[in-house]
Amino acid sequence: PVQACPGCGPPTGQTLTSEVAQADFILYGTFSNAKPDPKEPGTSKGTTDMTIEAVIKPHPLVKDKKVFTIPRYVRPDPNPTKYMVFFNVVNGDVDPYRGVAVAANSKLPEYVKGALEVKSKDSATRLRFFFDHLESPDLEISGDAYNEFAFAEYKDVVELAPTLPADTILKWLKDPNTRASRYGLYGLFIGHCGKPEHAKEIRQLLDDPDRKFSSGLDGMVMGYILLDKKAGYEYLMNLVSNPENE
Repeated sequence: PVQACPGCGPPTGQTLTSEVAQADFILYGTFSNAKPDPKEPGTSKGTTDMTIEAVIKPHPLVKDKKVFTIPRYVRPDPNPTKYMVFFNVVNGDVDPYRGVAVAANSKLPEYVKGALEVKSKDSATRLRFFFDHLESPDLEISGDAYNEFAFAEYKDVVELAPTLPADTILKWLKDPNTRASRYGLYGLFIGHCGKPEHAKEIRQLLDDPDRKFSSGLDGMVMGYILLDKKAGYEYLMNLVSNPENE
């Protein structure tokens, strides 16, 4: 017996939900009034004020505060941006151990809050939230949403997949701008939520000479076989029996 794969590549690092769980508190806002430590110039020692626009994860240390002084010198950016900063508190000392720079119009704070809201819900509800963010224009969000599926168990993906919009997934698969790393997951999705007639569309994509499925071929073939067992299995056997194929 073998354990089925959800069609993703291996996860890269932790998900934001996991990181949020480990942080003592998280703030979102802008930096100002950066002061380096005069005794150790050129280092990160010093202080920087953070104007709080949103408290992603609360803590008594920042309750009712509009500005929080970070015990670290953050060099002023000529192109001011916003940051989401993760903090730990160890023996009373505050450690801002990670900062994520985000565009002024980024939806990352809302995304993280939403991820926290579904954290304790059933797997299908959780994964549906992340499905809705897989093609977010914000790379931090779309990358994290994909990572959630990379960590997910196949049985959880199977529970969710039949409820997904097949037309949306086919649109993603046909879009030349879709990242190659997504084909495997999307191919598997369509295998579970698509109709038998969608098998021809998957086969057209597989046979398209302008597409090279060096990444995601496994999930595309999985989807094809799920939609048309006979034709899909014949395709797979022909693929692996030809010594000229990669």
